[in-house]
Amino acid sequence: DAPDPNRGLAPCAIITVLALLQLGNQDRAGDLALLEHPCLKDRGLETDTELEGDDKRVRDTMTQQIQGAVQPLRTYIKLFDSYVEFLNADITDWLRTYQERKTTLAEDEVEITKLLGLRAKVEEFVPAEISLGLFTVRCAKVKMELQCKYDQIIGKILCLIAGKASELAKNVAIKFAAVHATLAGHPETIEDVAEMEERLAEIPRQTAEVQVELDEMLAQMALLDKFSYHLSDDESSDKWNAYGWPKKIEQTVGRGQEEMLQKR
Repeated sequence: DAPDPNRGLAPCAIITVLALLQLGNQDRAGDLALLEHPCLKDRGLETDTELEGDDKRVRDTMTQQIQGAVQPLRTYIKLFDSYVEFLNADITDWLRTYQERKTTLAEDEVEITKLLGLRAKVEEFVPAEISLGLFTVRCAKVKMELQCKYDQIIGKILCLIAGKASELAKNVAIKFAAVHATLAGHPETIEDVAEMEERLAEIPRQTAEVQVELDEMLAQMALLDKFSYHLSDDESSDKWNAYGWPKKIEQTVGRGQEEMLQKR
């Protein structure tokens, strides 16, 4: 009898089902074990049957087709394996853990740079769609979710830095105001002049101590600017208020020194 021509080519549906089954076959016991699936029983291709001639060729051909069909699926899953944990991570928990580390500004910058690099890899390596042989899978939504999650985490870190900078700016302004308050008043007597001169002499030391904190705050603000963080009105006000105090104190000291010369 002539061989049945329909037995020489496995239907696409069977190939797809078997490819998916093989993809989940973690023990890798053997590709031929998949041929025991019920959808093949009516084709006489069970693996416990000794086949010869055309039947053996059909089974071998089907096995090769299954192996070829499953490879794009493996490639697809491998592409997203590294992102599964990140996609499932809770941003609130991540942020809490990050805060507990009490990172320095330099460490914050390293972390943000790393996250931006990972985001860029998503843009570069995750395609808009992937061909899986019989199917085409659109990846645009997953790609967008990954990029948005990186943006959210980077934004949270920048918010933390902005909060620290704003708080530090407030403290700096308070300390500078206290230094400036010591220069209040107009000496009338010789004793008052001598006391004011002593205060003026202490100003450089006092402002130098606060200047260290001011420089730290400005470094934080510079990092925010580097990563295009938009300050709120309050944050911007805190920044420029603290920044303006050294000049204000310098001007007050200058006027005080002139007044001392006139009082001598």
